[in-house]
Amino acid sequence: MTYEDLPSALKKVLENHDPPLTSTEKLQKYHQQNEDWTRIQGVGPRYAELLDSVVANDTRKDIFVSHKHEDAPIAQAFVEELKHWGIAPGRIFLSSSATNGPVIGENLDAELKKALQECRVLFFLYTSGHADWSWCVYEIGLANHPERNTRVVCLKLTSQPLLPMINQDIVVEFSQTDFERFGYQFHKQPGFLSDTDAFAPQMADDAATNRGRALHQHMKELIGEAKQKSRWGSFRIRLSAETASKLEALPNREQLSSLDRPLDKRAQILSADRWAIEHFGFADFTDGLTIADLLERWKTELDEGQELSQEWVRELCEEMWAIVTDRPPELKWAPLKSARPQSNNLWVYPVICQYWRNQDGTRDFDAYVFYVPPPR
Repeated sequence: MTYEDLPSALKKVLENHDPPLTSTEKLQKYHQQNEDWTRIQGVGPRYAELLDSVVANDTRKDIFVSHKHEDAPIAQAFVEELKHWGIAPGRIFLSSSATNGPVIGENLDAELKKALQECRVLFFLYTSGHADWSWCVYEIGLANHPERNTRVVCLKLTSQPLLPMINQDIVVEFSQTDFERFGYQFHKQPGFLSDTDAFAPQMADDAATNRGRALHQHMKELIGEAKQKSRWGSFRIRLSAETASKLEALPNREQLSSLDRPLDKRAQILSADRWAIEHFGFADFTDGLTIADLLERWKTELDEGQELSQEWVRELCEEMWAIVTDRPPELKWAPLKSARPQSNNLWVYPVICQYWRNQDGTRDFDAYVFYVPPPR
């Protein structure tokens, strides 16, 4: 890094020095009067620490931005915001950037690992619940070494649920309120960017939250107003670690009835979109639901004076057992009649398409609700 990397506010003060200073003298002057610069525009000791590294010719990357390849424009815009907030460009590692990314000719994997090992904060830009995040998960894993105190901040730029295998310390939801809170914490909260000091303790609270609001607006403009949703409705099921352990011990699916508590009452609905939950008679998703609750509401909504087949519930539970015990799928094609209002004899079939084993032992299953022909 050079003198040109210093933020304009600091350069302006140095340039007005009497007598005039050379670039090297300006850096030396800053180094000698370190405490004076911490008061410029509310910049705290953490900023002084960053600029000290300019004098020492330190090339460590304090901030790492993790993102999907196709989200490079969003990541670059986020980095520009960080620079505007006062982060020196040389402190940021962005693999997709020509100026903040890896050096041409260097070993990419080695340079990536070095940046992840040295970063204090990793910002993870999460833009979709239906994408391959394996590379970002790998980066987060390298940064989250137990011997280092790296903070992982997830900027959740979508309304879709966060995949359970992604570990993070802070999740910033895609709302103006959360981004305003992020702006405040970034600048004013001690320990957010460093181990102790706040980044800009003298900055007015309104100025810090306004920066977060502006970032939210910028991200919205880049991502667009269109709501993300899957082609088919879906809901996520979670089993506790205890329940998953009980399933692993069952030798066959017939033994599911031997559980001290039925599996459909154990299986929690973690999240669901409207396109899925309406099939069971709910207008919207609410916390605390189980598969048994879906069944009871569905039966109430479709009380047509006839016996309703509940085979779809049994099959869903058997599929969870098969997945936990690493057995292949055995679909029986037991559909259910949709309870969605004015559905005109619509029949659907829930199929578990994705599965996660979480670090705490819980298991998550994504079930998609497909339209199928009415049974004959």
